[in-house]
Amino acid sequence: METSSFATSLKIGEDLSLNSIDLQKLIRDAKSIAILSHIRPDGDTIGGALSMYEVCKNLGQNPVILCESKIPEYLSFVPNTNDYKQETYDKFELVFAIDCADLARVGNLQTIFEQANITVNIDHHQGNSNFAKYNLVERELSSTCQVLYGLYKRNNINISKQIAQYLYTGLSTDTGNFMHSTVSREVFLMAADLADIGVDIPFINRNLYQQSSRQRLKLIACALRKLEYHCLDRVTVIQINMTDLEECGISPSETEGIASYCINIKGVLVGSIMTQIEPTVYKVSFRSHPGVDVSLVANKFGGGGHKQAAGCLVTGTPQEAYEKVVRAMTDLIDCTV
Repeated sequence: METSSFATSLKIGEDLSLNSIDLQKLIRDAKSIAILSHIRPDGDTIGGALSMYEVCKNLGQNPVILCESKIPEYLSFVPNTNDYKQETYDKFELVFAIDCADLARVGNLQTIFEQANITVNIDHHQGNSNFAKYNLVERELSSTCQVLYGLYKRNNINISKQIAQYLYTGLSTDTGNFMHSTVSREVFLMAADLADIGVDIPFINRNLYQQSSRQRLKLIACALRKLEYHCLDRVTVIQINMTDLEECGISPSETEGIASYCINIKGVLVGSIMTQIEPTVYKVSFRSHPGVDVSLVANKFGGGGHKQAAGCLVTGTPQEAYEKVVRAMTDLIDCTV
């Protein structure tokens, strides 16, 4: 199958600069397009993928948007999340992976990615493995939505109000509502531009940060009761088991954001929430204050992320998993402080 001049002019596995992509031609030349979000999706992968979905439609294409996991309830306010599919048997000429540090992050959609003629990896994670044919990885930026914003600007893509809403959602969530160390002058300039386009910032903030279901509030209360201190009260851990989730009537995806409670305590430097998703598997989210790089802990367990926000999976019995996490966090503090 013939590919676009974009695909034939670059070396496989090459890192791309924002200036080297003719995005409009790449999209228009493709006979079929899929856009992938990572498993257990967050605001950055959802906002970024939906923005690309809208761009492709505006350029006359009919893309498919995919994610192995269901969209979490807290992001259900984002328009068109019901367009996501969890699987397909189709093959695609062009496939985008959005906000995925490695190919494993797309889960059971990996075959779709590998069978495509042209694959593009758009991301911002430090540990990105450059797994696509063409990789646009801007590791110094705050979010994948910031990468996409620059890509659209340089390719004269019209950022509509809808696209701006998507990009702002990803920018806000991946910067911790503009509180992480990745926030820069450029981040605020992007936010200002999106506001000028017409983003309803109060609406997004209300849905992301000021509204919780009764079930989620019950889970937060449960989590705070289970919070424990370690390492001279500089480390906090919350362990949520499957029975806790069942009693609260909530899914594991709804624990997103609760990790922040772990470090909103005077004197605490690093915290984590461990959510049991299988009898011997825990999803662990780490948070820290500037100066403590929790991605180093996540990397030890095969995960990744950012200096102040990272995650991984930890296996073992509840006690074994808990001890592994506490030990790793304590070692990090002992090495840092």
